[in-house]
Amino acid sequence: FDTFSKSLIIIPINLGNSHWVCSAINLEKKRFEYYDSLGGPMERVYLTLRKYLEEEHLAKKKSPIDLSDWENYWDEDVPQQENSCDCGIFTCQFMETLSRDVEGFDFTQKEMPYLRNKMALEIHEERLIEEEGWVDLE
Repeated sequence: FDTFSKSLIIIPINLGNSHWVCSAINLEKKRFEYYDSLGGPMERVYLTLRKYLEEEHLAKKKSPIDLSDWENYWDEDVPQQENSCDCGIFTCQFMETLSRDVEGFDFTQKEMPYLRNKMALEIHEERLIEEEGWVDLE
């Protein structure tokens, strides 16, 4: 698997065994991204992503990578959760939106019960649900 052939690497992160967030390494835009339904950016996540990419480049490309022009990106307008139990669903929705290369996040706390049920059904049925119907994963 060549990490550097991808434009975006999406990584879910569990903070302190109590909160899920979404991070991404955007190779196309040269930035480390952080999406949190409870608040602002965490420097340690950016540092961890940088370290991973440096080590991955050394292992795969056998040379150091220059990250001096890479930025740490945080979108302050991401949807925010209003309880203490929906961070996993928010994180999954952040990841799905990023994977589809869609601008902005079009969900709120109000949609969480529906999205939770939709995700459970998709897992059970082993396929994705689109507005038009089912999408086969084969």
